[in-house]
Amino acid sequence: MKNKFVRIGAVLLALTLLSGACGSDDEGGIDGELTFALINGVLTGRESVCAFSGAKHAVEQAGHKWVESSSVYNLDDELGLINAAITQGVDVIFIWGAFPQSGRRGVSLAKNAGIPIYLFFNEVPLVTEDILGSSLYDFRGSGANVGVWIAENRPNGVILELTGSPGSGTAEAISQGIVDGIAGSNAVVKQRENANWSADDSASLAATLLPTNPDVNLVITHNDTMALAVQRVIDDLGLTGSVEVLTESVSSPAGLQAVEDGVIPMPNAVDPLAQYGENAANHALALLAGETDERFRLMGPNFVDPKNPGTFCYGE
Repeated sequence: MKNKFVRIGAVLLALTLLSGACGSDDEGGIDGELTFALINGVLTGRESVCAFSGAKHAVEQAGHKWVESSSVYNLDDELGLINAAITQGVDVIFIWGAFPQSGRRGVSLAKNAGIPIYLFFNEVPLVTEDILGSSLYDFRGSGANVGVWIAENRPNGVILELTGSPGSGTAEAISQGIVDGIAGSNAVVKQRENANWSADDSASLAATLLPTNPDVNLVITHNDTMALAVQRVIDDLGLTGSVEVLTESVSSPAGLQAVEDGVIPMPNAVDPLAQYGENAANHALALLAGETDERFRLMGPNFVDPKNPGTFCYGE
């Protein structure tokens, strides 16, 4: 797609919004076609791709353009993508960032360049005055949803939790939510191990820990590729039926099928990811147009039927 320099009007609008002047007496609206830089800093699976499919849909439907770039949980690479977007002269940056550190530095870079930046999914603390707005996922609430299901359906669960990589706050929020959800039941998280969002790491940990912890009857993972890898280990160890696997999120076709088939017994683990991305991009557009002064939104957990995922992913 053709790159273009930042329009003076868009920059002035961004500065007005960032100074807290949303909803002023100006007529608002977006003058001309904008180019959105869609930056995916968490490209490890289908989940983020589906979310960005919704953002692309909203941008296109509004008559604007997008350029896309991605990195895989790498602070320097993510900052490089932000610098590249600034150099290209995009009008808006829409980012799902991996780390608070890169997020804060990225916000600073965008602010200094006069480009409005919108944060999606993951929180970046201490930047609220310098961003266009945000739509952040309630990871603690999503973890709590898993915990509540356990409290209601497996109240005596002895849990091995295999987590995503700590450091960004996401894995920590999920873990705390699980603890919140099982409170008041007899369920307990016996052991928690970092599996780096990785199916291979999850399988290795499960193969090591399940034989030495025969009282464990539930394994919770932080994504479905991890869960499916653990299920294969459970089958190989002859523990099928005595150990179940649950997951905080489902994003792969195999994960969707596993929920539908009951292999992953928790039936409400599928977020409408494309809808989240579409809603967030529309929120950014409304802020740019001065149509709303609600700058911060919280998403999820809000589940869809895995047999009819609808707005789970566009372009399939």
